[in-house]
Amino acid sequence: MAVCAKCKETFSDDFIFCPNCGKQREDKCICGATLSPGMRYCGKCGKITQIEAKRQEEKRRIAEELEELKRLIEEKRRSALEEKEREQRRLAAKVDRGDYIELIHPIGNIRMIEKVCSPNQMTWYDALRYAKNLRKGGFSDWRVPTKEELLEIYEIKDICGNRIFADNCCFWSSSTDVYDTNRAWGVYFDDGGVYIRNKTYDSYVRCVR
Repeated sequence: MAVCAKCKETFSDDFIFCPNCGKQREDKCICGATLSPGMRYCGKCGKITQIEAKRQEEKRRIAEELEELKRLIEEKRRSALEEKEREQRRLAAKVDRGDYIELIHPIGNIRMIEKVCSPNQMTWYDALRYAKNLRKGGFSDWRVPTKEELLEIYEIKDICGNRIFADNCCFWSSSTDVYDTNRAWGVYFDDGGVYIRNKTYDSYVRCVR
């Protein structure tokens, strides 16, 4: 805060005129010289003015806070990337059993994923029959994955089989529409989009167990 030389009123360092009496402010340097408003250095001794020193200190403080914020953001970004890489390595841990993939670390209730999906598209009802009749690896309990499980498989589609997913390649899930039992959910494996359609429409199916 500055003090008016005429009325002794205190006012902000940013004021050039005293708001009480209107007198133009006069600052004093530590050497005793009178300083004009806005002067950065004393014309007599060359020392930096107190107001300028405060401004520079504030600039330094803000710059330091910005640098610290940037450091924290970069640290969080790097940590998130490292965590994602660890998760991808974990999910990528698998054993190729020929006609199915066995995950070293199960995804929910999924331990095995059909390596190559159904050769043709089929209705939702045929997809359930396809899963019921599927015999791979000596197992007979293959099933159509839920909508949520299909989305999990989509995240690791590049490491869970050798099928090339073409544009608009969609897969049935076992999840049905709670409002219309004639419809069921599916997932597009080109972009992870979720869709709902009549169970009589055709889509691929990829079984899990």
